Amino acid sequence: MPQGFRLTALEDLDRLLADPNRHAVLPREVDGSPSGVQRALRKRCDDRTLQRIGHGIYARSRSKLFDVVPEVLPKLGYEALPALKVTNQNFKHGGSVWRIDRPCRRLIVKHGVKAVFESPDGELYRARPARMTPMHEPPSRQETELHFSLYDRCHSYARAEKDLIVKKALQAWEDFRHPDATLALEGATCLTVYHRLLNRFSEDIDIRAVLTDELEHGPPERRIAAFREVSRAFAKHVVEALPFLKPSRKGRFRRRAGRFESHTFTYDGRIPHEKVLESLRVELVQKPNGLPLDPVRGLAGDLHPVIRPTEIAMGKWRAAVSRLPGKYSYPDLVRHPWDLGAMSAILAEAGASPTAALSAMIREQRGEAVTEALRSLHDPAWGQNFAAYADLMATRPIGDGFFQYADPTWATLRGDVALAALKMDLIPVRDRPEVQTMAEGRWDTNRPELPRRSRSQGASSEH
Repeated sequence: MPQGFRLTALEDLDRLLADPNRHAVLPREVDGSPSGVQRALRKRCDDRTLQRIGHGIYARSRSKLFDVVPEVLPKLGYEALPALKVTNQNFKHGGSVWRIDRPCRRLIVKHGVKAVFESPDGELYRARPARMTPMHEPPSRQETELHFSLYDRCHSYARAEKDLIVKKALQAWEDFRHPDATLALEGATCLTVYHRLLNRFSEDIDIRAVLTDELEHGPPERRIAAFREVSRAFAKHVVEALPFLKPSRKGRFRRRAGRFESHTFTYDGRIPHEKVLESLRVELVQKPNGLPLDPVRGLAGDLHPVIRPTEIAMGKWRAAVSRLPGKYSYPDLVRHPWDLGAMSAILAEAGASPTAALSAMIREQRGEAVTEALRSLHDPAWGQNFAAYADLMATRPIGDGFFQYADPTWATLRGDVALAALKMDLIPVRDRPEVQTMAEGRWDTNRPELPRRSRSQGASSEH
């Protein structure tokens, strides 16, 4: 090597990984700037060479936890006791146990197996998260770093910080009460945080305002005024509970029907990043009463009303039918097939829910549009949009059959969405054989030319 020549962070990382006996890498072992080291580690995580298994710990994807932990413990300043280095799989504690010389509450998880640490006399050291900052303060650096370490694909500390701010806003929603309405959570944030059916980041909070029967069936002017009053009261409550959020003028009210209003809040991030908008959007919609609400445990352990997953899925189907075909210039719309594909396993029960009537209506009135939306997903533009969206919002690697915990590839996701449409009985009889081939992954072997609409024909998307 010429004198004065310096390896890049990626080259130095590859030099370390060239050692076949190495099972893990710590960022401080890689020579380079902090940002360069993070980019190099992220690149090797994306190509499945490495996997982040804890805060500041990256392991080879194919290495076992039994090999990784003994290697990293001395580097972290811990000493594994020679006679009791590993006590094998411990099903009582849900992981593999190492006896070490001093307390360790690090969270180290690889492929679902958790490292558990004991004191020399057998006392269990339990991993515990950082203490959550009060609601009126932004997330602390320690809290953000720990949150960052819990995800395989959290591309920046700014993303982890924003996810924590969304959680704080959800705490404000749980505390809100109004005599004229019940605010029920819906959308992807509800599916992720409360129903626990999705594994991706969700930036917005969608709320359905269920007015009292007296207001719902009263004069339209009174209903609209009550909805606006509830919406503004909630926005004021959010600012009072989270004073670091600043109301923006970007909110909007749908005056014609008086059933939709959005509020946008900005914040000064402690860890800015070009891919993360330092804003939070809350959307409230008021629809006629009649949908059942499910009580679900909230962040503080209390019960709170949320919309059922099948009802949320129907809303996503309506959005997919009206927005997906031809609207390739709005890449974030890929979130709708993403969520529907992830929920396909539970949508088989939709026929036994109140959604059945809505399914029949969509099938009879817009069934052909559902098939058209499924066809549009085979356009390469949507595959590119999926890759860009996954880079921002995925919390797990993308791949089929390699990782035990991974999000599916675009080809597999398309099949899952088609399968969900069949399970929810949204497809007309004449289109079912075609959609069945989509579900089986055989449709695009001889597909027709896909129709395209110009950008001017597509309406702007709503998050």
